[in-house]
Amino acid sequence: MAMASVVLALASCGNAEVFACSDDSSCPDGRCEPIGYCSFPASDCESGWRYGGFSGPFSGQCVMPMDAATSGSPTEGEGSGPTPGSSSSASTSADSTSTSGVDPSDPSSDDSDDSGPSTMCGAGQACFGIPEGWSGPVNLTAPGEPCASVVAEGALGYDGGWECECSCDASVEDSCEGASVQLELFEDNNCEGPVALAVELTSSCQSFGDGELYSILVTVGGDAPCTSNPVLDPSPVEPVDPRLLCDAFEGSTCDGGVCTSNAVGLCIHAEGELECPDGFERTLLYADYEDARDCSGCECEAPFQCSGSYTLANQGCGESGSLTLQAGCTGFLTSVLGGEAASIEGPPSVDCSTRGGFPVGELAPTEPRTVCCTP
Repeated sequence: MAMASVVLALASCGNAEVFACSDDSSCPDGRCEPIGYCSFPASDCESGWRYGGFSGPFSGQCVMPMDAATSGSPTEGEGSGPTPGSSSSASTSADSTSTSGVDPSDPSSDDSDDSGPSTMCGAGQACFGIPEGWSGPVNLTAPGEPCASVVAEGALGYDGGWECECSCDASVEDSCEGASVQLELFEDNNCEGPVALAVELTSSCQSFGDGELYSILVTVGGDAPCTSNPVLDPSPVEPVDPRLLCDAFEGSTCDGGVCTSNAVGLCIHAEGELECPDGFERTLLYADYEDARDCSGCECEAPFQCSGSYTLANQGCGESGSLTLQAGCTGFLTSVLGGEAASIEGPPSVDCSTRGGFPVGELAPTEPRTVCCTP
């Protein structure tokens, strides 16, 4: 007995909120009720027993009297009342009262009034309170588990990836006639380093270089008109951890709730994102989602290039002779003083480059339902 008292004292000082028993040995100085919670002798309860403080939504409630016809307890007039340790009580009269219709959201509420439930709970049952504004009882299950009747369904979230890319559509010139020619002169012989001079050739006489040694980069072409659009490639949306709410009503009601033989895992529910009453654990289910997946805008660059060579008709503006250069980098030019650009050879080509097209947005779950369950 001394050891049992120590165990009870340690349990009362712990942080546990719910303790489920398996037999009477789990309940020092008390007994294990059929619904899986400990009860202890209480002279102010009709049954002579009251649920302990770690009995979830039944904490502090009187154990419901059992049917005297099946209990083996003395009938009215045959004894002085319920005996601690027995599994039943004596009264089945119409004026019998119960104090178990207590809202599970207020375990400390006074259950000593004599208003009584509208329907008495049977042997081995207790009243599971349904707070105002909530519905139940239900069980929270996964698809594929036994479910007689689906009350509502949803998922913990929704998932679906997506990819983005940019498409570029450039309009290329038919020929290189009229294409601009740009020369960039460098101080080394491989067209790298600082640009000493940048020139766009025209048909007029131009002077550049001053006879110094340079390498020259020749580019021929221009900007090609182009359009660019983001391309969205989404994958199908899949629910994450789908859940069902299954009807758990056993067929009889009591004051402020329903009768049940096992409150463990029973749930109440309501539309919206709400806080659960004390003693319950919350789960949010979402019935739908909003698909806001998208791609950022794209930017397109599509300069067209002309291959082949170009010819400076003369050097030195009026002097005879010509200089022909291939498009690209040419090294060690001694003196390029000026001239007129001749026609450019080769068909035009275009090299589209794009920027942007990043995934933006998200899948947002909608239509929440709050589900509150006993541990």
